[in-house]
Amino acid sequence: MSDTEMNDIEKIKNIAALECEAFSNPWTLEMIQSSMASDFDHVEVMEKDGIFQGYIIYSVVCDSADLLRVAAKSEYRRQGIGTSLMEMMIKDCEKSGVQNIFLEVRQSNAPAIGMYGRFGFQEISRRKRYYTSPVEDGIVMQKEMSI
Repeated sequence: MSDTEMNDIEKIKNIAALECEAFSNPWTLEMIQSSMASDFDHVEVMEKDGIFQGYIIYSVVCDSADLLRVAAKSEYRRQGIGTSLMEMMIKDCEKSGVQNIFLEVRQSNAPAIGMYGRFGFQEISRRKRYYTSPVEDGIVMQKEMSI
């Protein structure tokens, strides 16, 4: 985060633009707005000197969390943005008493799978043909939090 927080409209526009760049099935503006208005979802952005670099969206319900989206702009990938966003989420989940964090990832997304593994996520199952454009399996991963 930077000292100057971007307003919600800028945040939504930046996230929506990055959704289109990073995902074959991007979330709509309405989906992003819905997460921002939710009592359970957390929407955080990473910016430096007022420049949007990436975001993370996750949901916390009782003692469980789901990582819904995480992405960094292409020019900022491999610079620790994803790592910083994941660290922020995990720290928040620890404070909230979360016991498990879950996520789904495309089986072909080796960089993301590697990053999740470094944070202690382990594959617990596969969802056949979970993703479209292109069709492929989704890997379900879980991180058990140490309490």
